[in-house]
Amino acid sequence: MNTNESKTTRSRVFWLAAGLVLLASIIVRLIGLGRANLWTDEVDTFYMAQQPVAKILRDKHAVDAVVMPEPPLAALVVKPFVPAIKLNADSDLTPRQRFLFRLPAMLAGIASVLLVMLFALRLGHRRVALWAGALLGLSYCAVYYSREGRSYSWVVLLTLVAGYGLYRLANRPQGKWIGPIVLALTLGLYTHYFIAFMGVAASCFIIVFALWQKREGWVYLNRFIWCALASIVLVLLLYAPWLPAFFRVAFLGMEGRHGYQDAASAAPVAALGFNLEYFRALIGRWTVGRDGNTLPVIMLAAIGVATLWRRDRAAAMWLTIWLLLPWLLVMFIPGSSMTHVRYLLFGMPALLLLLAVGVDEVYLRLCQLVKTPAGTYVALAATIFLIFLLLLPSLLGMPELFGENAKCLGDTDGPLCLRFVD
Repeated sequence: MNTNESKTTRSRVFWLAAGLVLLASIIVRLIGLGRANLWTDEVDTFYMAQQPVAKILRDKHAVDAVVMPEPPLAALVVKPFVPAIKLNADSDLTPRQRFLFRLPAMLAGIASVLLVMLFALRLGHRRVALWAGALLGLSYCAVYYSREGRSYSWVVLLTLVAGYGLYRLANRPQGKWIGPIVLALTLGLYTHYFIAFMGVAASCFIIVFALWQKREGWVYLNRFIWCALASIVLVLLLYAPWLPAFFRVAFLGMEGRHGYQDAASAAPVAALGFNLEYFRALIGRWTVGRDGNTLPVIMLAAIGVATLWRRDRAAAMWLTIWLLLPWLLVMFIPGSSMTHVRYLLFGMPALLLLLAVGVDEVYLRLCQLVKTPAGTYVALAATIFLIFLLLLPSLLGMPELFGENAKCLGDTDGPLCLRFVD
């Protein structure tokens, strides 16, 4: 077999494997999507989606000690499907209607798998894209929120777009990357307030990378800084209409006056224990008794950072800051509950990309140990088994997502939507 035929064969194998990863990601998000009842937060989104656009764009809730105004994007995304969703005589939704309600979040989850594979292709061999796609596509946490009619699946997608755009901007400062960065961060802020921490991480990376790259020449650095600053200014201008609500929520959060506080998270030291759930939940489950593989995840992510530092320092800096800085910032918010990992989903893409690079480095080291054609296949099998072990908690918990009780209205009063007073 000549070189061209070998490259063609490898290319076909890659696309086949990528297709299988994508197919598996679609299947686990699609099975029984409309089977379970809406749960409390989904009911909130459904109710707001029924309102006029003008009302959605205003503060969604009255601001008090418990309930805060929510960004409008989740309701706006679902709104086109609302005319096809009518309550029956029992004020409930049919499975088909629940499927339509959750469809946008599911599509965002699938798009995230595609984008993380595209991002990973820039970080190494095609294998890295397969590892990253499998980790995101089959992670319990990612699948769970892709099957929920809320905003968290969009948080992952939009942070991926912004993160990829900033990485490309750092490698080749061009104005064409301003658009994706601005669009993703602006929509992200209109999706969830904690995306602001993604903006803080991006600003920190701009400063660190600019100081590091000053040896590369002023022309390159000047172009990068201006593009990055232009992106931040445009995001602030586009988000200006919602800034009053944002600051009110920020002040409430600083005072610990919201619905997700607990005593343990009031002190940073105590909150540190809960932050381990961040690493557990992003790969495995966030329920007691079947947590993710925390120690292997942290070790492989560290290997990923070290590997990228040798070949692509921009990626190593950005992914590390993207993962750790928002996590540290959130940890010190008074009253923020670290058990609610959904508030930290913006760090998931960075963690999974570092994991994918770390896993591929393990594969390369195994190949060096056994320098034979058969040894390559053994190393590949061992690496696939490692991915399987990382995903095992997720795979064990996956079947419960497909049943009728995956999400329920057990803590609501009365049938769907009847508890709302306009």
